[in-house]
Amino acid sequence: RRTERRASGSTGNCNNAAQKQYAASVTRINGSISLSPTTGTLTYGTNGTATITKTGDGSVSCSTSDSTVATCSVSGSTLTITPKANTADNKTATITVTMATGTNYNGATATYTATVNRKTITCPSSPADKTYSGSAQGSGISCPTGSTAGGNTSETNASDSYAQTCTAQSGYKFASTCSVGWKIKKYTPVITLTPASGSVAYNSTNTFKAKVTSIASCLGTLTAASADTTKVS
Repeated sequence: RRTERRASGSTGNCNNAAQKQYAASVTRINGSISLSPTTGTLTYGTNGTATITKTGDGSVSCSTSDSTVATCSVSGSTLTITPKANTADNKTATITVTMATGTNYNGATATYTATVNRKTITCPSSPADKTYSGSAQGSGISCPTGSTAGGNTSETNASDSYAQTCTAQSGYKFASTCSVGWKIKKYTPVITLTPASGSVAYNSTNTFKAKVTSIASCLGTLTAASADTTKVS
């Protein structure tokens, strides 16, 4: 409230006029605030933004209707919306931006509707076949960030039907079930003969050496047989 006084000046023939008081009150006017855009579809891992335009002198803050879906922050004229991890798509939250009442302007609010979806990740491809070694072997399959490995992640025996799974974590999804096949082939020992061939005279004997290259678990009894016992035994 402000008081102003008005009085006429004194002269030789006149007294001062009686003082009068004038009361004036100043009221705030309505402020305004708006956002652009006012809606957005966001993917987990990527923030959204909106531009704040205001008429007023109050501070600006924001709040969310569901912090498990999206949170928010204000910096200058920018509203930032951060999507949160969920196990389903099309989750929604309402972000309310508030300009507080200031010295000369009343406060105001604006809203932003955020729709949050999970991030799609890619299922890996099958690796090259492995060969039985007698020891456990890992699948060699790397599940992408946002997923966990399961199923046959490490095996020892030969098989054509191993499968490792990748299961999406909260905030992520695969286009379909992620199951990656992989194989451990059987090991084949190698036999080397020295010499590899030769002539044998009737009623005589020749000898040769056999060398077997193999892992220990595939070694067996070495036997020899003639392809034609009518000629050689």
